[in-house]
Amino acid sequence: MDIDDRLAFIVGHYKSGSTWLAHLLALAPQIVSVRECHVFRYAREAENFSAANDILFKSSAWGMGGIRSYPRHWASTMTRSFRAATGLAKYAAALPTNDVPTSMHDLGLWRQLRLQRRMSNAVDETEYCRLLFAELLERFNPEAYIVEKTPTNVYELDLLNKIFPSAKLISIHRDGRDVVVSDMHHLRRAYGREEEFSQRVHKWVDAMEAEKQGAANYDIHQLSYEQLQFEPQKTVAKVLDHLGLHHDKHLVERLINGAAFEVSSGGRVAGVEDTSSFQRKGVVGDWRNAFSDSDIREFSKVAGPLLVELGYEKSADWRTWT
Repeated sequence: MDIDDRLAFIVGHYKSGSTWLAHLLALAPQIVSVRECHVFRYAREAENFSAANDILFKSSAWGMGGIRSYPRHWASTMTRSFRAATGLAKYAAALPTNDVPTSMHDLGLWRQLRLQRRMSNAVDETEYCRLLFAELLERFNPEAYIVEKTPTNVYELDLLNKIFPSAKLISIHRDGRDVVVSDMHHLRRAYGREEEFSQRVHKWVDAMEAEKQGAANYDIHQLSYEQLQFEPQKTVAKVLDHLGLHHDKHLVERLINGAAFEVSSGGRVAGVEDTSSFQRKGVVGDWRNAFSDSDIREFSKVAGPLLVELGYEKSADWRTWT
């Protein structure tokens, strides 16, 4: 079996449910889920593969801050069971390590160093990316899939398909009005910067157009944040069907409950806001509390027809929105 047949990728626009879906699939016994690594973009954009490694192995979510942070990760892993048993770790922090998305540090220190050296010497983008996922498959040896989620891989689908033509593809999108609100808070929290409202709307439109083009060219299973919220059993079952995985209602319920907002957010109920957290609020329709009248008109002008196309509204005219 080629490594392509054991890989799946979650794409879309960030702040649209990809982290939720990756955590949910990590709970499936046949799957090892991987934090986002942006490897296709780094391979394409970097001047050389050593430069790509400097980002991948340090700055990506998968890299977890680089080798310097390994001792802390190791200590956390070694004490995880004790902390969970004594109540010092709760919710997602108390889950077994194979039930949460994995990072570079889960390879072990020696494998990290060896992999980085081999990837630096790759001859082209294909070898660079295949070395990473071959290592992940060798280390974790999942029954079915390594599932990696990098939302912005929606722009890298041509390269991804060229390198891994048999890999499974899953896209997740969300009402763009909620996305731009969540994006605003994410940019402030994670990067300390602001973007104009119109810029955030155009980013969502661009990602959705890329997803539509990708779906026209490749076999992508598409779902939405709202489907996962309001029809979780049906939606999760369809994802597992796309991956060709056997499931029953007990497994589906386990995945849904194990990745619920309360678990991933550390105990907060959905709707209780924490602007310092990646899982800020976890609700649908929050744009109604955040948009000004001018925001609503601007969104309608730029992206109203796309809302209609995706089924979020019956009309692009903002005056009909409730």
